[in-house]
Amino acid sequence: MSAKKELLQQLISSIKERNGKPVNPRVVSATIESLGIRDIDVVDDYGFESIPHLAIYIYEQLTQESELKNKYQKAAEAKNLKKISLNAYEDLPIFGQL
Repeated sequence: MSAKKELLQQLISSIKERNGKPVNPRVVSATIESLGIRDIDVVDDYGFESIPHLAIYIYEQLTQESELKNKYQKAAEAKNLKKISLNAYEDLPIFGQL
């Protein structure tokens, strides 16, 4: 595996571990930037034109995977918390109840 592909796989793993299922490419882009990666780094290190191009590629790769939960999402799911509806838009877990 080439150095660029290996770096790319490490970045994808980092983003998956940090975010779990990405909401959209912009979230992936923000995560890439929060890791200290700059547009100038993307060309040489990953072979992409810019962070947005890299983010779209990573988003597409991650959304093709069947298991997209990070360790925190898996732990919350394992607790099997009950949810109550606060409004018509969102359910929130009730902490302390199983």
